[in-house]
Amino acid sequence: MLFDNNLYLVGLTVILSVLESVFQLLAVKNEIHFWKNIEQHPGISIRSLTTQLLFTVVIVLYLVDSGASKLVIIMQLINVPVCIWKLGKATKVERQQQFPYFKLTNYSWYRPEIQ
Repeated sequence: MLFDNNLYLVGLTVILSVLESVFQLLAVKNEIHFWKNIEQHPGISIRSLTTQLLFTVVIVLYLVDSGASKLVIIMQLINVPVCIWKLGKATKVERQQQFPYFKLTNYSWYRPEIQ
């Protein structure tokens, strides 16, 4: 790869890859900082948090199946526990005896707008 391509193109690719990784880690850090410091979450959609978790899991599974770079997979895997933590922080998780074995319950302060 180094000898078949222009050296400037390879250098630019490496620099942009490192910058993308740094920015993604900074975004995760700021997201954790935001969620750690708030007590109530009025206006935050539980459905959107659940959807974000499901989409993140699907993206990770697709990347693993397609044989993507380990760095890309690791960067996406970091988002899965963060999404689970955010969902657990915004809802009460109750165990059930039947499928799906857990239930997400909104807190009393969560009142979605009905239109």
